[in-house]
Amino acid sequence: MISQGEMGSRVRNARESARVSQADLAAAVGINRSAMTRIESGERALGALEISLIARVLGRSLDHFLEADIASEDVLLRADAANDEDRGVLGVFLDFCRSYAQVERLLWGEIHYDIPVHAPLPRLRAIEQGEHLAKEERKRLGIGDDPVGDMSSLIEEQGVRLFRRRLLDSGIMGAFHYSEELGPCVFINTGVRESRQSFSAAHEYCHFLIDRRMKGYACPRFGAVGKKPHHEIRANSFAAAFLMPEQGIRRLVAEYGFNGIEGVAYLQHFYGVSKESLLYRLLNLGIINKSEQERFQGMSTEVLKPFFGDDCGDTTQETGEPSAFGKRFVSLVIQAYRLGKISATKLAELLNLQVSEARDMLVALGG
Repeated sequence: MISQGEMGSRVRNARESARVSQADLAAAVGINRSAMTRIESGERALGALEISLIARVLGRSLDHFLEADIASEDVLLRADAANDEDRGVLGVFLDFCRSYAQVERLLWGEIHYDIPVHAPLPRLRAIEQGEHLAKEERKRLGIGDDPVGDMSSLIEEQGVRLFRRRLLDSGIMGAFHYSEELGPCVFINTGVRESRQSFSAAHEYCHFLIDRRMKGYACPRFGAVGKKPHHEIRANSFAAAFLMPEQGIRRLVAEYGFNGIEGVAYLQHFYGVSKESLLYRLLNLGIINKSEQERFQGMSTEVLKPFFGDDCGDTTQETGEPSAFGKRFVSLVIQAYRLGKISATKLAELLNLQVSEARDMLVALGG
């Protein structure tokens, strides 16, 4: 049981992260501002209905306010690259991970994930280790040199708790969090193309293979100015090699040749990656030189979009907002409902639906 003072601190921190004024939160709860001031200072207790209303308004789970220990999120939420809006969303992400773990425990009595652990090598071997890990993980998963396909689904199938949300004017592309209580958790910023989101998912996945000791980290945007720490260099190396395997690229280049920008567009669409990351990969493999990289980067592939698909386009407009949740989580929540582990109301809360929407969905599913 947490103290009244701790409850007040959690309410204030969650409100400030969500950028909700004290007056607006008080109005939503049905109390005056002076009462909210007393709550946040620890001078007034909260009733069960008030806590529920506060959690809903601020986009947090009830557990965020009621659980005794939430200190494991501190490392992630203090990330230098995250602004106030980012921290609010990352708080929602961590709440989601708690809900995900709770659903798994309801179903199986424990949380499930199957990701091996590797020891880090010295800083100067970060790129080399990223390449090696990518080859080993492809071998373990039986992918060979084929395109990965849906990277988000792949990592979720390994037991990663996946949460997506668009962050505008943000300095972060994604984040990871790990604890024994929650297992591996990944946040993806969806304010970029799907191909860039795939790179982020692979990048964050590498952190679980080798950086679990860090517990949590918000990763800066790809190509951001400034010297990257070695764990970020290693994760970028892993993502490039995992999504664009060397042997696969060399085989395609040998079979079909590489004669110009159309070759870039073909490989980009084949592996589902951004042009920028592909060109870096081709440069590092010695398939193109620096001047060719710069020339291709400045050339448009928009004219090939009708043939190769949207991923070969050069524009950087944001994609449509996908579901915040991965497919596995949705399936587990519905399974928990079917087995009588949760109510329809709880299902609605977990999937961020109105109760009427949840009931309509269950009727459509024959439940």
